Parts: sequence; C-alpha cells; structure tokens
Amino acid sequence: MTSSSLILTDLSYSPPSILCKSISQAVCAMRSIGWRIVESVRRHGVTFMVALNERYSPPFAEAQRRLASGSMGKLLAATVTFCPGGPLAGFTGNTAYRDSFGGGEWANFGCYCADYMNWLTGSKPVSVYGHLGTFFYEDYVAAGMDDLAECVVRYEDGVIGTLIAGRPRATYAGSYITADLTCERGSIRVNGNMPVLEIAAQQYSLRGYGSPGLNELCGEFVEAVRHGALSPIPAEDGLRALQVVHAAYASARTGRAVDPLSL
Repeated sequence: MTSSSLILTDLSYSPPSILCKSISQAVCAMRSIGWRIVESVRRHGVTFMVALNERYSPPFAEAQRRLASGSMGKLLAATVTFCPGGPLAGFTGNTAYRDSFGGGEWANFGCYCADYMNWLTGSKPVSVYGHLGTFFYEDYVAAGMDDLAECVVRYEDGVIGTLIAGRPRATYAGSYITADLTCERGSIRVNGNMPVLEIAAQQYSLRGYGSPGLNELCGEFVEAVRHGALSPIPAEDGLRALQVVHAAYASARTGRAVDPLSL
C-alpha cells in the first residue's frame, strides 16, 4: 500500500501502487489531494490501483457481468449496503480517525457503496441527497463522527441508487455487504459475506462462492503491472466514489441535493 503523501511528493520514482480506498481526506476542489493524485498518476504513467475490493467479490462481480451481458435488461434501481456491526473492539471515536477519512463511518464505508454503484451503472452521478447521523455511540458524538448514513444518487442514465453505510450496534441479518438490483427482466440480490448471488427472472437461481475478492483484486493488479495494462480500478474511479461520499455530507449540511461532480 502507498500513502497519498508519497504519491504527491515522489510519484516519479514510485513503483506500481495500490492505495487504500480513501484517496483524499477532503474532495472539495480541483486542487484537493484527490485531484492532485489523479493528475500526478496521469503525468507520471504509474500503474495505480485503488483498493475498492468489492468489485472482486465473486457474487458482486457476477452481478455486474450479468448486467453487462444484457440478460437482465437495463438496471433501473439498486440499493447497496455496507454496515459491519459495532462497536469496534478497543476503539473510541476520535478526531484523528474522523480527519483521516474526511468524516465518520460514512466516509469509511460509503466509498465501497459508491464505487460499486458507479461501476454497475457505468454512468456519471449527477445528484446526491444525503442523510447522516450519530445514533449509536456517545464517543462518536464527542468526536463529531457519524455512525450511519443513507444517500440517494441519481445517475445521468436515469438509474437511482440508494447507498446505506455505517457501523450499527448489530450486524445486518445475513450479511453486512449486500446489493439489491432491480432490472427490466428481473432482480438480483448479492450477498458479499456468505457469499451468495440470487437471481429472480424467468427462473430462480442461487449460487454460492468461497472468496471475498481480495486475492482476485491483487491478482488483477499484478497482471496489469506485468503486461503494462491499464489499472482495473484507476485513481479516477477512487475519486468519483469519494465525490459521492462528500456530496452526501454537503447535502446533509444544506438539506439540498448536490451535484457530486461539482466538488
């Protein structure tokens, strides 16, 4: 893993790099850290991958493959949830944690939801409306951290996405990483922890898997480096996910929908 400070100061000498999910503490302007990382990667031609590994969880990857094949028709709407249970053992909410992600648990986990939704649609997010709060932990209140959030994203092609992320006191029944996709010819339910894919169309099917996707992510990155190929999850994708996350914060502050690409 590579830190954002190294990327900004010494990318011309950097080896191929995988950066953790949050590529910028505050995506707020063209000159923010996130944009500077994107521009630096482009300028130096380094193979650079953002570790948004839910794309590689087999049921999530299979759901995207089926959508891309056209077998389910057009995606109309989707709900993506990332809510591991809490409290996190030995952790106390603090400003350093908050500042490292640019917010609370929505900034921590919402980027997975936003990236997967962006990837599914292949379309630009044009409007974000967010609701955030601190419902479970007093130490989060003291640190100014949110612990649960929901936002609605409208995409350029008309798809509506609902993203839910946080750290409630109990893990969601069955899994904390899920997606429910409503399509023209049926629906797809993805369970990232079990992991299982359910498809309801002309016939019902249930399919199990045995990998969370981290090995696949690293394998594709290595292959990209070996063959000089484009990064499977480039800096631009990481930035776009963070734009959705921070647009939800802006929306929660103002009570209005926010264009994420304006940030």
